[in-house]
Parts: sequence; structure tokens; C-alpha cells
Amino acid sequence: MAQVFVGLAPPVITAQPLSQTILVGEPATFTVAVGGSSPFTYRWQKDGLDLSGATGPSLTIPVLQLGDSGSYTVVVTNGASAVTSDPATLIVTTSPVPPSITVPPAATTVVVGHPAQLTVKAAGSTPLLYQWIKDDAPVPGATASILSIASASTAGRRAVRGYGQQRIGKHHQPAARLTVIVPPPSRPRRRP
Repeated sequence: MAQVFVGLAPPVITAQPLSQTILVGEPATFTVAVGGSSPFTYRWQKDGLDLSGATGPSLTIPVLQLGDSGSYTVVVTNGASAVTSDPATLIVTTSPVPPSITVPPAATTVVVGHPAQLTVKAAGSTPLLYQWIKDDAPVPGATASILSIASASTAGRRAVRGYGQQRIGKHHQPAARLTVIVPPPSRPRRRP
């Protein structure tokens, strides 16, 4: 007879491990985030085979070798069920791969005072470094793949530059337009 666990939420992966391209001799870390009822157990796999001792929410390979290239997944289990992450590809290389933007930021329109977000996806040897640009000037502190603007106040072109490992190579992305709409002032209603 099967056991039934009442009130347990199955594990749900909320942040998948990410694919990476890294130089031989450098470290690599894969991380997963999950929701559901704890406690969770983790079982990391490379190319479908369990990795000995890899039983936490992160997997770190301290010194990469060419043979570490492959597809990495993690199986997360709790008392309700199990879920397997999407595969994350690890490419171990002997020479840096120049950065390239794989998904550019999309043009966005928001109402003045509302939040806005621009996102870019890039590939190349990691770590990738980002710098968002507004009207040809760097945006202070905007050095992640996502640019969050708490309250849009002005329009302007925004772009991202991705720099490869040790700043090898540059890739400049054409600007994505952020348009901020200022609605007309509301007029008071006339009384009949």
C-alpha cells in the first residue's frame, strides 16, 4: 500500500541551474532554488549519472578539467515527490569564448512613476560582466543582466555591454528604447 503524506507541497524549482562556459583550471558552481515543503534532498547528476557526494542545493567543481564538460541536472526530493531541473550545459574550454548577446533587451513602454525592467541574456566565457548604458553614459551600479528601474521618470536609450572573462573582448548591443508615457492631467468633472 502506498503511503500518503497529507499537507506536503511537492518540490518546485524556482531558479534553474544555468549553463556556463569556463576556462580549464577555473571553478564552476551550479545552484538550484526550490519551493515546497521542506526538508529537501538533492542529487546532482552529470550526463544522467549521479555525482558522488553532490547532495546540496549547490554543486561546485573547484578546478575544471576538459572532462567536466557535460550536461548537469539536479533531482530534488521531499516527502511528497521529486522533480528534476532543466539541464545546464557546462563547456570547459582552453581559450576564452568572446561574449555575445543571445537575447537582447526588448523595447519597453511604461507610465511615468511606474517600475520598468530590461533584461538581457548573454553567452561566452564566464564570468560575464555587464554595464547598462543610458544615452551613451554608464548607469551607476547597473552591472547585472537585469536593469530594474523603481520609478521611471525620463525616456532614453538604454543598452548593455557585456565583457568576457578578464575583460577579453567587447560586445556592444544596439540600444533598446525605454519609453515613458506621461498621461494627460485629469480634468475635474463638471456638475450639471
